[in-house]
Amino acid sequence: RPSADSSVQFTPSAGTSNFATVDEQQANSDTDFNSSTVVGHKDVFEFSNLTTTPDEIKAVFVSIAARKTDSATREMELFFEIAGVDYTITTFFLGGSYQFFERVVETNPATSLPWTIGDVNALRIGYRILQ
Repeated sequence: RPSADSSVQFTPSAGTSNFATVDEQQANSDTDFNSSTVVGHKDVFEFSNLTTTPDEIKAVFVSIAARKTDSATREMELFFEIAGVDYTITTFFLGGSYQFFERVVETNPATSLPWTIGDVNALRIGYRILQ
């Protein structure tokens, strides 16, 4: 789960930090959330370093719960930010009800190699409105 904002453009429903509205273990619907209808807006989050040293990292799992609140067609993407470059994980169209969009990413898209501890500890994850 995110531990800090890296760069944010969405508006949090409560408080001043976007990461705090999306850091729960289970999605809480409209209890707290981030919102925007502006194409191109994105939020990028930092994560705490791994607390153990695994022998290997099989994959990084990414999950988001999202819905649209207007009548426009809305497409979003999940992405990794690695060394300042965005790598799309998945794109998806939003409906009026909350849906989960999840991906398992087995290799670092910047290197096409298996994930290392350093890769994961430096990883930032975000979402962006495409349309």
